[in-house]
Amino acid sequence: WSLAVGMGTAVMALGIGRVGTEIQFGMKKQVTSRWAGLFYATIFAGMLMPGSVLAAGLLELVSLSPSLNGLRQSWLMVCLGQTGRLAGVALIVMLLARRHMRVFLKERAMTEGADGFGLWWVTERPFVLPLLAGAVLLVIMLSMTEIPATMLLLPAGQPNFAQRLLNQMHYARDQQVIASCLILTGVFGLLAAAAAACLNRIGRLSRGVGGSLCVLLAVLTLVGGCKPEAGQVEPGVAGIFGKTGSGDGEFVYPRAIDIAADGTVIVVDKTARVQQFTAEGVFQSVFRMPEFETGKPTGVTIGPDGLIYVADTHYHRVIVFDRQGKEIRQFGRYGKGEGEFIYLTDVAFGPDERIYVSEYGGNDRVSVFDTKGMFLFAFGSFGTGQNCFTRPQALCADWKRGRLYVADACNHRIAIYDFQGQLKGYWGSIGTDAGQMRYPYGLTLMKDGSLAVCEYGNNRVQIFDTEGNSSAIYGSAGRNSGQLAYPWAIAADSQGNLYIVDAGNNRIQKWRM
Repeated sequence: WSLAVGMGTAVMALGIGRVGTEIQFGMKKQVTSRWAGLFYATIFAGMLMPGSVLAAGLLELVSLSPSLNGLRQSWLMVCLGQTGRLAGVALIVMLLARRHMRVFLKERAMTEGADGFGLWWVTERPFVLPLLAGAVLLVIMLSMTEIPATMLLLPAGQPNFAQRLLNQMHYARDQQVIASCLILTGVFGLLAAAAAACLNRIGRLSRGVGGSLCVLLAVLTLVGGCKPEAGQVEPGVAGIFGKTGSGDGEFVYPRAIDIAADGTVIVVDKTARVQQFTAEGVFQSVFRMPEFETGKPTGVTIGPDGLIYVADTHYHRVIVFDRQGKEIRQFGRYGKGEGEFIYLTDVAFGPDERIYVSEYGGNDRVSVFDTKGMFLFAFGSFGTGQNCFTRPQALCADWKRGRLYVADACNHRIAIYDFQGQLKGYWGSIGTDAGQMRYPYGLTLMKDGSLAVCEYGNNRVQIFDTEGNSSAIYGSAGRNSGQLAYPWAIAADSQGNLYIVDAGNNRIQKWRM
């Protein structure tokens, strides 16, 4: 019964803590300034005042209405009294953790690309649940030994650990008191270890990522604007096109882009549409993938022959279209064997027109085909070591230097191969500093041979010179011009402009370099 009361108290305390964090972080400033002071004063006054006073006040409130007599004899009455005393504990835990986790949860959301319930399940659940569990355990521990309010509010005949312990002490039953205290110490030791493990997990995350980013968050939220981090450069935005929607020139989470020799921009979004635009973003035409119920493509490439090669990710094949959307051919099927795919992500071409296709989902490799789609060889495997990939998301071929760049997204690095599949080295590591990256999802080669990397996790574009040195960082997280939300892909035109798939904002940004 004492544990049940503690759990009921914890649920109520978490509800109050949730309201408190929303007041602090989720509401408008004028609402916060009006109600926050009163709310926090009430909660913390209840935590600091004598429990007997709080309980007496609660009993007086219940006595005002005869309809509440049933509540007076319910164990919920004890929960209410203990909540008045302990809600401040849960509120403090949640405020401290939320303060440090706001940016980190945002970053996780960006790296996962989910929405709705999927967003919560993939990004917030692993961090929110340990937080809630830790707060619940703390409240339960305090609830089991809360005496002043409990003794006044406890209904007659309901068993309670603290009451029984007091009775044992009153009757001088020393052995029972010692045994009860030893049991209580053991239970509290287990609960404390579990609470520490839960809250320590949050602490590690906030120190490792969220803590280092909360300063940036403070800067980003000043006067409703954003300022670039040190080392970042404001991009020269030459144009923005697209908006949320399923009509012509509109997008629902675009994820792939390439630019034809004549400057036409080809974009694929999660409606499985392949749209074509002028270099200025004027809509030209659209066609839809033949099948899309299972999933949507994540890669598109204009081949040397001028045809459109679509990585039809969830149908385990490459489909080749002409510019009018007529299917020319396709190759690949589901499987782990030669010439088979699980979830292919991108297509690139070597100087001899060999076709390179990346995939993930277990294979995590790059397969090579001839111009007719016949399998030649493959390289790489799933893992984190040398010659391994964890979701190779994008490919980029540098014919002049004999390099094939692979965005090894979940290993947070760029792998460099020759066109025979021999590993030459890696650039980058996980992080937010120059030369580091978080989930590189898009690659494109610039006119001078530099590699532009679209970082899904850092919401920016980073430029690497031919030696692998970071030469510039553009953009930051946000909704304004020059800012990005979950950028998926990137392409460069012959004039040196970059086109960035600003997926979370359902638009394409054209940056002048």
